[in-house]
Amino acid sequence: MTRFLALEWDSREARVVLARPRGAEVLVEQAFSVELSGRDGEVEDLGSKLVAALRVHDLRRVDTVVAVGRANIELRVLSLPPAPPEELPDMVRFQALKQFSTMGENWPLDYVPLEGVAETNSVLAAAIAPDVVEHIRAVCGQIKVEPKRLVLRPFAAASLWRRRSHDRRCTLMVDMLADEADLTVLAEDQVVFTRTVRLALGGDDELSRSLIGEIRRTVAAAQNQLAGQRVERVVFCGDNEAHAPLRAQVSQNLSLDIEYFDPFSGLEFASGGISRMPEHPGRYAPLLGLVLDAAAGDRPAIDFLDPRRRPEPVSHRRRNLTLAAIGSALVLSIAFYVWNELASLDRRIATLETQSKGLAANLKKLSEIERDILPIDEFTKSDLNWLDELYHLSANYPPATDAIVTDVTFMAAGRTGGGQAAIDGFARQSNLLDQLLTGLRDDRHLVSNTGSNFDDKQDLFKWRFSKAIVIAGEDPELRFVPRDRSEPAAESPNAKHDPMPESTTESEQRPAESKPPDKPPAAPGESSAKSSGGSSGKEATS
Repeated sequence: MTRFLALEWDSREARVVLARPRGAEVLVEQAFSVELSGRDGEVEDLGSKLVAALRVHDLRRVDTVVAVGRANIELRVLSLPPAPPEELPDMVRFQALKQFSTMGENWPLDYVPLEGVAETNSVLAAAIAPDVVEHIRAVCGQIKVEPKRLVLRPFAAASLWRRRSHDRRCTLMVDMLADEADLTVLAEDQVVFTRTVRLALGGDDELSRSLIGEIRRTVAAAQNQLAGQRVERVVFCGDNEAHAPLRAQVSQNLSLDIEYFDPFSGLEFASGGISRMPEHPGRYAPLLGLVLDAAAGDRPAIDFLDPRRRPEPVSHRRRNLTLAAIGSALVLSIAFYVWNELASLDRRIATLETQSKGLAANLKKLSEIERDILPIDEFTKSDLNWLDELYHLSANYPPATDAIVTDVTFMAAGRTGGGQAAIDGFARQSNLLDQLLTGLRDDRHLVSNTGSNFDDKQDLFKWRFSKAIVIAGEDPELRFVPRDRSEPAAESPNAKHDPMPESTTESEQRPAESKPPDKPPAAPGESSAKSSGGSSGKEATS
């Protein structure tokens, strides 16, 4: 009977699960860890320790599955234009090569579509360096096994949680390992965001503060992929009693439901196998998820050894051979009734027709590839670099002692390029409102005042203001002619509700082809980013 060997290691220890299938479930034979003393990365040291630990176990006829940590791969959400499913693998790789910072042509790449979660046609793509895969194969080679699957660790743990839980609320799953933790957000039964963080190795209080801060950052970072949903609970992998102090601290500081999940619950153990539970059962959630997926024959969400590929084209070899045989028989039958020269001409015609069909097929394929590439290029060129826009706002904004920002909204203009921004805030003095108009204006930014008033309820910053910025695209033909910065726009500081001041003059005209609307457009395909808080422009973007 084929058994399953699940392996996973980090800088502190290697974890091993040995199980055999029983239907769609498994019987756990062994679950233990091997101390590595912080020497992860050396094939000889790690392999020799695994060989010593597995010497007493029969590893013949085992299917080996390996989990790899988030720190060893590059993971990113990619937005793609609509495309047929069979073309998606090529489009994901093409987009990943442009957006991933270190990915090469020969990197294994797999992805999972974010269906029903993200607002656009998005996928969560992951790529791993070839040298990491070779290192894993080398370690497995020392213990005389061949890895069948190479799965991203947070996805394996999430698979185990989905098998055990029937509650489909948006969940943050926390898997605490030796010196790090996997924080994974699940929505609609799929992973939408995951990150691995280092844990503070001090006392329980320091560990709790560090973990609470990382949980808050993870919840905030995952909001872009949740399409309006929000995280409703936190699930810890492990023993409830062992994490009781941590649970108390998290419950006091987070307004979320706290639950614990024992990975070994609901599993059976083989007779004569495991004698006692591992010291840290929560660390084995990824390995148990791997063996359960393998036993059920389910494909992992991310598998670097068997990534998603374009389906193989339907072979017409048999049909072509049949047609060729019929044609040959026809030519032979005619050859009996015609002169040798006529037969030679017929064979020449048949050869030219075959070559013509081949050239037409190649031309069709090239036309399809060109048609697919053009929308992708158009899609990427229409996007703005919002980090540059935040830098421009921060660099040209008054100091924090003079003005603060309460709300910033960015919105792209879609296919035409460019975008718009809206800024709300408070200023200490009324003359700073003119400085905002002149300081933020240049040949790509057209600034106007959409409202200002005196607020005597504020302690220091008593002038409330709203500014609208029209951002031109990269095309030089769509740039604005900047106003002379020595001529600030007129604004009445004594009015309770000032009307919008004149923000442009005869020397500052917009291009006739692109007149910005009064409000940011809300057409399909547009993207926006919003930031709010009581800090200055320079602090908000630092």
